[in-house]
Amino acid sequence: MDSILDEVKITLGLSSSDKDELLLSLIKRNSQTVINYIKEQKVPLELEYIVVELVIARYNRIGSEGLNSENSDGVSFSYSNNLLEGYKKDLDRYIAYKKSQLDKVKVRLI
Repeated sequence: MDSILDEVKITLGLSSSDKDELLLSLIKRNSQTVINYIKEQKVPLELEYIVVELVIARYNRIGSEGLNSENSDGVSFSYSNNLLEGYKKDLDRYIAYKKSQLDKVKVRLI
């Protein structure tokens, strides 16, 4: 989880530990979202980038919860209600790959 925290902080430009508790909470919740989707016990290393991206997106929405869009100083912002939607293709590809690997093992055991 430390590598995810480090990646998030680098991307957000945070050098102090002031926001670590909040970021760790976001990491925990978004990791659980990925885990539930792929039906595994933990986030695989190759999918950690999705957790990083989800945490950054969620962090940037703090204060705008529940909004679909907002305007500020002539700039319009639109928010997706399902942050995971943009990563489902990658998650589904991972699930299919893991299933194919499991099928290969089953064939060898028979």
